[in-house]
Amino acid sequence: MRRSKWRGVVALAAASFMLASCGRGEGDTLLKAQDRFATTHHGWIDLQIAANTPGHDTTGVRLTGTYELPTRHAPAALDLKFIRVRGDANDGELEIHANGDSIQTGTPGNLRDVTTPTTADLRPAKIGTRLLNLEFADWVTDARSQKRASGDTITVGHVNARAFLESIVPLVAHISGDEDLPRPSDGVVRSAARKVRASGMAVITRADGSLKRISAVVRFRPAAVDAVRAVLGGYAGSEVIVGLRSRHGDAPTVGTTTTIRSARRATRGDASRGTLSGFGSRARSG
Repeated sequence: MRRSKWRGVVALAAASFMLASCGRGEGDTLLKAQDRFATTHHGWIDLQIAANTPGHDTTGVRLTGTYELPTRHAPAALDLKFIRVRGDANDGELEIHANGDSIQTGTPGNLRDVTTPTTADLRPAKIGTRLLNLEFADWVTDARSQKRASGDTITVGHVNARAFLESIVPLVAHISGDEDLPRPSDGVVRSAARKVRASGMAVITRADGSLKRISAVVRFRPAAVDAVRAVLGGYAGSEVIVGLRSRHGDAPTVGTTTTIRSARRATRGDASRGTLSGFGSRARSG
């Protein structure tokens, strides 16, 4: 993913180290935000999961757009884009638009009507009563919170690598649609989690308790890439980053035309050493 797309994410994650000694631990803030995020009926989301390895292109997945979850009386309404970059022929991009009466899916500029909602490439139509299962409150260790003048609260800490990996494995599979991803056992995940050398995380919540933004960075030891690959497959790297922005209340605008860059350009980043500078925290593997 392009470095420019991650500047805000990097800055927010870096703040976790500067604020680590400030404020008091407030686990309830994260649990409240997690519950609000899980139960938000409609809104806007931009979730990016990227992996960097020095000397290699960044790989990753991205889910962005607006959504309205299904109810007892109405199906889901979706205006979503799914992007994956693996650095090979499997790079891809998928759009899905649904308004309850019709569903369109396909690559940008090549959408087609779908008459059978069980079509394999309609994975987001199976979202049920929540868009994503994101238990980010479990990711944070040594949490400290500080209230801002704006009314937002920033909670920072280290990353529980095991909980982090357990959460993002199904997310990467869901967003990428890849069927050849590993299905790691608990032992494989634990093995990778023990190889963390540094981590940092920051979560921003609004005054009403809703989730605004997440940034999490986990750096693995140089020799640990194979262990991480056993968990994340083609989306592994010596550094794994998750960035999420969320806004509740937005509803899909179905039928509008959106121009999107190719998957490779939209998500390519600077994978050279030093892309995320300033991370020298003590590793926490959970």
